[in-house]
Amino acid sequence: MRNGSFKNNESPRCAIGRGEPLYPNEPLTLGDLFRQAAKEFPDTDILNYKRDGRWHSISATEMLSKMEACAAGLKNLSIEKGDRVAILAPNSPEWTI
Repeated sequence: MRNGSFKNNESPRCAIGRGEPLYPNEPLTLGDLFRQAAKEFPDTDILNYKRDGRWHSISATEMLSKMEACAAGLKNLSIEKGDRVAILAPNSPEWTI
């Protein structure tokens, strides 16, 4: 590091990456992470939000189901890996899907 700036391979971030798994069966994607959570903790609330003055919750199983439906819908619209999409809507807990 020279004068507070990093050269290409001097950055401490260079050492950070996938590397070796931290533990057996470590999820590789967010989808894998949610599938694993839904399998291990199906009834655990993983999202809580307030709407119309009332608290609502979504379980791991319900979230996984919503994610898979969303993915199927995007695929049906011919959206593929690497494509970009945008959300133009008010704040919503559904954005986490």
